[in-house]
Amino acid sequence: FNGNPLSAAAGVAALQIVDEADVCNQANRYGSKLRQAINEVLADEGLPWAVYGEFSGFNLFTNPKGYEIYPMDFDSKIIHPVEIVQNDSNLMMLIRLGMLINGIDLTPRFSDWVSAVHGDEELQATAAAFQNMIGMLKRESGILI
Repeated sequence: FNGNPLSAAAGVAALQIVDEADVCNQANRYGSKLRQAINEVLADEGLPWAVYGEFSGFNLFTNPKGYEIYPMDFDSKIIHPVEIVQNDSNLMMLIRLGMLINGIDLTPRFSDWVSAVHGDEELQATAAAFQNMIGMLKRESGILI
């Protein structure tokens, strides 16, 4: 659609909305709240995992080597960049399935971005789904986490 007037007009309109509505900062604030909420669940559950990210992004680190970390003050820069993305694929599949069962669809890596349309309702639903999923893993999977 390169050069198509309709596509160009839609692009201009979208950029005006992004400029005037402060949607990038809204998404970034929500991303920070989401990382905080999930890390609170991890801390409450006593799991040495963490959710980290910048701006509107989030990533789950399941700490496969068992480092001594605390989710509420985790600094992703202390883990080698290659290692921080190397979560156990079987565990990540169970996490994704647990989130789906609880109504939240995420990427298989538990790594994604949020948008300005996400709000308090989605935040509460995601944190609750994460809490329920952790409980399911502890009760049902036979995985000791």
